[in-house]
Amino acid sequence: MLLDSDVLIDYLKGREPVRTALRNLFATGRLQTTVINQFELLAASRQTTTQSQAVADLLSTLKIIGLDSESAFAAGAIRRDLSASGADIGMADCLIAGIAITHSLQLLTQNRRHFERVPRLQLVELSSLGPWTEARREQR
Repeated sequence: MLLDSDVLIDYLKGREPVRTALRNLFATGRLQTTVINQFELLAASRQTTTQSQAVADLLSTLKIIGLDSESAFAAGAIRRDLSASGADIGMADCLIAGIAITHSLQLLTQNRRHFERVPRLQLVELSSLGPWTEARREQR
């Protein structure tokens, strides 16, 4: 499963229900993110020692998937097609989607509004990940 930046940021901030769901998923050892999300986390941190360490610790637990040639081609096609239809989602999200599709990974994101525009991209709902589904619904 590929984790988007918004989910990782909520985890770092200790926001429920994301914190509990990811804590349970970390035990599986199958959580991943992209080099794009890594960049977004590093760029967004305030660079305090505590925050920088928290970001570094989190990233060290994840497999980081890079942008290879096949993913770049997929991301380029996504960007071109979405832009032509007036539904562009931005370069970073196109790159993330291209990586996810190329590596046959499901994307866990809270930004469904953008990512559901991408054909063939498999999205995971936060509510499908744990017993806190009802708590999540109550927060909305």
